[in-house]
Amino acid sequence: MGLWPWKKETSQDPPDRLRFYANQRKDYLLYIAAPPGNPTQWVRIRHLADETAVLEDGSTVRLSALSSFLVAYPNGQILDVDGARGLPLPAGIRGLEGQALKREDVLRLEDLKSGDTFVKVHFGRSTSKRPGYYSTTLTNVGPEPIRVLKFGGYSKRRGIWKLSTTTGDYFSDKEFCAWYGRERVWLNPGECAVDQNNYGDPPVVWAYFGQSKSGVTFIAGAVLGRPL
Repeated sequence: MGLWPWKKETSQDPPDRLRFYANQRKDYLLYIAAPPGNPTQWVRIRHLADETAVLEDGSTVRLSALSSFLVAYPNGQILDVDGARGLPLPAGIRGLEGQALKREDVLRLEDLKSGDTFVKVHFGRSTSKRPGYYSTTLTNVGPEPIRVLKFGGYSKRRGIWKLSTTTGDYFSDKEFCAWYGRERVWLNPGECAVDQNNYGDPPVVWAYFGQSKSGVTFIAGAVLGRPL
């Protein structure tokens, strides 16, 4: 997840994109707008095959007829949606909601030095191959378990790195677990956490406010200076 709720610019058609997400992570929540051609509601997919989708109500839909889909993280936050924007969202599914009062927090790059001995942050190409998307990997390079308490992206304005997220606030530890595919809060030494679908136009700094098992707090992060 990134600095905006979602982007959908891609050359892939909806069936291919839906198959991709189903293969990328098994815990994503997948929906289609049904019935195809004249949708009235979002229906969750129970099983996705090469050519068909079996829905929660037991019906089967051919993917070739699919024009609209929705993908959400395990916590119900939307990852990607295409088409049928007028339909009410399924129960428990939501976008990123902005705060009435946005934070004006700033970050100095030297603040990230406190995290150098705990976490390495690396950017790479997203397996989704969607324009503007990239992967973000956190690796525990320290001797003890660590956890992320909150995190956010910073954009540069007049030479100052300012917090710049859709919500206007930091993302939470629960959002970190959902977006980075974590079942456990603690990241053990040598262990990695990866978000394959991160986005936010560079230059951007992603900063992670963490804590070690022994109680030491730190800020780790990295600058993405150009598109990948």
